[in-house]
Parts: sequence; C-alpha cells; structure tokens
Amino acid sequence: MQQLLAELLKGSLATYINALTYPDRTDLRNLLDVYMGNLSMSGVVLSEMEGVFSSPDKLNGILIQQELFRDNAYRFVSGGDPQDIPNLTFDALLEPVHATHYYPSGAGSQGAAASDVSSPAGGTSGAVPAGTGGGPPKAYCTLSWVLAEDHLDFPTELAGFFLDYMLIGTTAAPLYKTLIDSGLGEAVIGGGLDVDLRQPTYSVGLKGVEPGRCPEVFDLILTRLDELRSGGFNASTIEAATNSIEFQLRENNTGGFPRGLNQFLRALRSWLYGRDPLEPLQWEGPLEELKAALAEGEDVFGPLIASWMLDNTHRVALELLPDSGLAAERAAEEAARLQEAAEALGDDGLAAVAQAAAELQAWQAAPSSPAALATVPTLRVADLDPQTIVIPTAAAPLLEGSATRLDHTLDTNGILYLDLALDIGGLPPHLLPLVPLFCTCLTQMGTQRRSFVDLTEYLDQTTGGVTSFPLVSAHQGLEGDPRAYIMVRGKAVAAKAQDLLGVAAELLLEPRLDNKGRFVQLVLQEKAGLEQNLVEQGNSFASTRLAAQSTVAGWASEVMGGISYLQYIRGLASQVQDTWPQVLAQLEAIRAYAIHHAGALINLTGEDNLLADVAPAAARFVAGLPSGPRPSEPWNQTLPPESEAFLIPTQVSYTCKAADLYQAAGLPYNFNGTGSLIVATHYLATTWLWDSIRVQGGAYGAFFDYDLTSGQLTYCSYRDPGLLSTLDDFDKSAQFLAEQAASQDTLTKSIVGTVGEIDAYMLPDAKGYTALFRHLIGVSDEERQARRDRVLATTADDLKQLADLLQIAAEEGRVASVTSKSAAAAAQAQQPGLFDRVEAVM
Repeated sequence: MQQLLAELLKGSLATYINALTYPDRTDLRNLLDVYMGNLSMSGVVLSEMEGVFSSPDKLNGILIQQELFRDNAYRFVSGGDPQDIPNLTFDALLEPVHATHYYPSGAGSQGAAASDVSSPAGGTSGAVPAGTGGGPPKAYCTLSWVLAEDHLDFPTELAGFFLDYMLIGTTAAPLYKTLIDSGLGEAVIGGGLDVDLRQPTYSVGLKGVEPGRCPEVFDLILTRLDELRSGGFNASTIEAATNSIEFQLRENNTGGFPRGLNQFLRALRSWLYGRDPLEPLQWEGPLEELKAALAEGEDVFGPLIASWMLDNTHRVALELLPDSGLAAERAAEEAARLQEAAEALGDDGLAAVAQAAAELQAWQAAPSSPAALATVPTLRVADLDPQTIVIPTAAAPLLEGSATRLDHTLDTNGILYLDLALDIGGLPPHLLPLVPLFCTCLTQMGTQRRSFVDLTEYLDQTTGGVTSFPLVSAHQGLEGDPRAYIMVRGKAVAAKAQDLLGVAAELLLEPRLDNKGRFVQLVLQEKAGLEQNLVEQGNSFASTRLAAQSTVAGWASEVMGGISYLQYIRGLASQVQDTWPQVLAQLEAIRAYAIHHAGALINLTGEDNLLADVAPAAARFVAGLPSGPRPSEPWNQTLPPESEAFLIPTQVSYTCKAADLYQAAGLPYNFNGTGSLIVATHYLATTWLWDSIRVQGGAYGAFFDYDLTSGQLTYCSYRDPGLLSTLDDFDKSAQFLAEQAASQDTLTKSIVGTVGEIDAYMLPDAKGYTALFRHLIGVSDEERQARRDRVLATTADDLKQLADLLQIAAEEGRVASVTSKSAAAAAQAQQPGLFDRVEAVM
C-alpha cells in the first residue's frame, strides 16, 4: 500500500500549488489537502527545498537566520521546510498569508519589522543527515550577529564592505588566516557581511571541525576581532582593500548577468526599505570621503568592530553536526506516516486520490490554447540577425611560431584583460590530478620574493585579480586529440598593465611550492569545497563522469574535477604529511613541463592604443618563458563504460543519461543535422522535459545538451525526487519528437531561444576569452555561421527526423546518478542491473 501511495502521488509541492488554481474543482483541492496532510516527504514536497535541507552549508545559513530573527518574518524559510510542507492546505495558503500580505497596496511594503539589536547572545545546535563514504562527521561552527536595527546608509555600508574584505575577503586576510592557521577546521564559512535584508548581518566560522571544539572557534574569532579593534589593520592591507574594491566598482563586471538589471537590483536593495534608490549607484563621493578619512589616519574600522561585533549582544553561536543516523530516523518517521495515511484513506480514499491525481496530471499535460499562446509577445525568426557575432581577433606568431599572441580590440574602459594558456597536452597522465592544486599554488603559496600574504596584498594593490585553473576540451572534429592548458587570467587598469605582466612572470617563474603547511591548508579547503559542490551540484559530477567514458578530454576533466578527483584529494589530505617529498617533486614536475613557451598563447583584450602599448612587454614576457626539450606522454585513457550510482546524504537525486552519437550512430563531426539538434535540445528542455520532469515529476530542473566537440548527448535532472521515472522520461524524448509535431509558434520560440543562447550577453573580458577558447579548440567564424544558418532554417520535420538519434541514446546510453542510498536501492530493486556499480562517496 505504501508503494501504491508513492506511485500515485509521486509529484511534488509544485503539483499541489498548481492544483490550487485548478478551475472550479473544490473537491479536487479537498482531496489534495488529504494528500498533502497525510503523505511523506519522499516524492511529494518541493524538490528545491529538499536539496537545500540536504546541504549542510545551506542548512547552516537557514538555521543562522532563524536564530538571529526569532521575533520577525525573517525566521521563516521562504521555500518552506520539507518536514512541514506536507501539512499545507489550500485554506492555510490563502489565510492568513496570501490574503494578508499579497494585495496591491502592500506592494510598497518595507519588509519585515525590525528585530531588537539588544537581544541577548545565544548558542544553538542543529543536525543534518550524513553519509558513510566521506569519513567521520565534522562540525560546522558559525558566529553571527545582527548589526543594526535598520538598513544601513550607503557610506556605512561601504565601510562595512571594506571591513568585510579586510577580515575575510582573501585567504591572506587577518581573520581568515587566523582561522585557517589554527588547524581547527578545513574551510572558512559564513559569508561575512549580508546587507540584502532590512537588518544587516555578519557571519563567520569554520567547517570541518572536530565535534566539541566549536567553543574554541568562537573564542578564536572574538579574540582576533578584539586584537584588530585595538591594533587596527596594516597600511598595506587597507591599501589592497581600497584598490581592489575601487577596481570592482569601476569595472562593474557582472559576468553573464546584464549590467542594467544588476544596477536596478542594487537600487532596489535601498528602495525596498524606503531609502533613496539612487544612493547605492552614486558611490564615488562616499568612496572618496572614506579614502580621505583613511588617509588622515582616522580609525574607521575599530568602532565598527566594537559596535557591530564585540559589544553587540544580538549574537548567535551555531554548531551544526552531520548525523549519520538522522536519515534513517526520518525515513522511519516517513514510513510510519505513510502507513497511517494508508490506513486512514482506505480503499475508497486511495481510489479517489488516484482519480484526482490523474485529473490533475491530465490538466498539467494539456497544452495551452493557441489563443492563449498568441497573447504572449515573442520575436519572429525574421527578427533575428542572420549573421553570427564576430569577435575582433588578430593573431601574431611569437618566438618563431612556438607561441602565439591574440589581440581583441574592444572598448574595455581602460582595462587590460590578459589570458595566458600554457600547453600541458603531453603532461604525464599520473600528474593530472595534482594540476588543479598546482594552479592554486601559483597564486596562494607566494613566490621567491614574497610570502603568500605579501603576494595577495600586492596582487590587490596592482591588479584587478589574477586566477589560475586547468582547461581541457576535445578539439572540434579531431577525436582523441584533446586540448589541455593551464590558464592564467588577470586584469589591470592601463596605468598598471606593465605591472600585470610582471606579476604573471613572477607567479610562473618564481613560484614558492615548498611551503608544506600552506599546501596542507589548500588541500583541506579544496576537499571541503568539492564535498559542498557534490551535495549542491551533483548533476555536474554525474555528467562529467559520463563524459569521461566517451572521450580522453572527458576523462582528463574527471580526474581534475570529478568524483575521481574528490577521491584523490581525500587520499592526499590524509597522506600529504607522510608523502610531502613525493608531492613536492610532482608539483615541480608539473611546473617544469607547463611553464614553457612551446604551445603557449597570450591573449590580450583592450582598446587599440592599450594593446599597442603592451605588445612589446607581452613579447618579452613570452620570450622569458623557459625553452628546450620536454618529453611528453600521450593520453589515451577513458573510464570503463558502465552505469554508476554515487551515494550521498540527500533527499533528492541528480541523474544523468548520456550517449556518444559520433560512436553510437556513426555520425561524422558537424553532420548536417547539428543545427537542428541544437534547436531540439532547447525545444525538448522547454516542452517535454520541463512538463514531465519538473512540472509533473517535481524536479527543480531538467537539462538536455549536445556537445559538438565530443558528440555526446546528455540528459540531466537537478534536485529531483524521482530517479527511474526521470530516466523513463529521458527515454521517451524520442517518442515525443516522433509523435508530437512542433507547432509553428513552439518551433519559432525554440529557434529564438537557441539563438539567444548562441548570442549570450558578454562583457569585453568574456568576449576575449570566448574568442581564445574557440581558437584553442578549432572553431572558425565560418563554421559558426554555417551552423547558425542551419539553426535558423530548422523545420518541424527536421526535429521529427532526429527521433531516431534520440532512440539510440535511449537504448545505448549510460546512467550516472548522485543520489541517496535508499533511492539507489529502490531503483535497483525495481530495475535489476540498472547500475553496474554503486559507491558511497559521502
């Protein structure tokens, strides 16, 4: 009977909320009240919140806010608590929440009532489910404050940004470094200053702490804050923070997020609480006043530390400890609740709920009428630019062709963007797992002339930031020939462009790799970050795992960023103390191979005069890289082709299915149907997959992607209460394409959406980097234009003809799922042999 209930009512809270607007069906709503009030969380509640409550980092933030704001609306979780959501009824949604707060005259509400800042300090603890595959559970220890009774004025807020940056804004910041150097935990948490609520807050702490040692962490934070209050910050720290924050404000780099919308949201943050919306946008005056006060020696930050933290009793000390028995305890509670619901409903009740659920699902699946769709404004294909966007690029060989320089003349507001690609394509394969940490070491271990603290401050004083990371991709049309590089990216204003090149030379030619203690800290931080990402972005790990079974590039990416990499880092964290000489030798081997002019490429983006000014220095920089022979080893590895489940403590699943169309279907690279296949990914993601997996299945998201470089077709779900049902929906995509002809309206929207993704918003730095990436993997503008032509010419018949390809993926594709032990076991029981391998990774 429990199984029957789970099958009948496998939707999510999204299903229930949709039912609230189901026209003229009070009886259906009443049945669904029973449904929500008596059934378990599993497969019923909103998957997004299940994912949030499965993440210790996110749950930590939720508990902090609940404890800081016990007496106002901020104590409530906006998405709902998974344990309480099943109790929701239609009347409870309308009264008092909707009727009381959602009305036109309330649109100008100034947020929650203020919480009294004089509230006493408190301590609290919480628990989150833990698995068995990641070692003994470790605690999260966070100290948090409510800083003021109301929204801060902008000058005070700006001073707060400075203080936050100097406390924990970099790994060399005094409070951040004190916490890491203590050895009490693995990574700094908390997020620092938060001014998005009416009342600003501050949180900081450590995760990966031995249970029972949180009081030591809290005492350490308060002691270091007291030292900084009385002793102040070094002049170099203040200068670094000033230059870094001013660069960020002037550059206004919003990444892929539109600048205009970002400005609006900045204004809204003040306007929402009754203040001048233009105040946050007019930052130059307050910045100059703050800089002048600092130049005159005024103690700006000591009083803030005292009033906001040391003398502030509205403080919470939170200890969150993962509990390996909590998931089983909750599962038992759910099982009992299911049994009680089944007995209360009886056969007639079950039949009524089944009928109601079927009606609801039919209503959800019914397409909108043409008349309704016609009311939605949309572009036409004729409105789209038929020409592909070309990024200006000029290439010049350096050092007799062994290196290359690419220039992109763009309006960058006087900023030089530098990208350096160092070829590691022949690096001995056993060294690859260490490459990401080597990249981190370049900017986080110091150099022969500067400690890592001095280096961090120097970077902030002279540049807008420098980062390093590995980049691996298949080459367009060349199977088994991956492109692999260590990337070094930096930016600086025109006056300091020469300094940026000097910094890059210092990082690459004079790295300090022999600081064992610092390296251990970096390993632990990397481990903590990977474990957090696995819980919150399991779909990325699952899709990377599948790509590693198809191509060498996919394999290399997996050992430098996937499940294999996490396992390597865990082993390194426990062994580095005993194996440091071997690890250091491997780091030096990577440096000797990677820091070389052969195959190097320097990519410069800026105004024409700026590029001309730095061209000689760029040539000297490349000429200064080591030369000479370097033996290389071929990469020919892939992971075994198998379906896998990776177990973590979670209430949701991240499930992917993939197939290599170049191999499975024998397709040539860039076959004639590529343009239509790209449109099909958008079409399916916004129709069939959206309706079946998100709307009806309750997953927070469903994705469909086709990788032109590798030929891999990949389906993925995100924060998904289902597993087998999701795989079934993936496989039915072929049938949907074959049987459901796209209407002209839907086809047009899919083409428009596809072109929107192709022409995604990019700022100058992103344009320069995108052009570099295309150069590295062999994508020409002519090829992009041909593909765009095929996209624009896609017809409904073209989509139908792709059904056979999707059927191949359904029959020959492999599965990877980051999921719970119970979900994997249930799937394996219902479909024996689904997973070739099941492994607990947390």
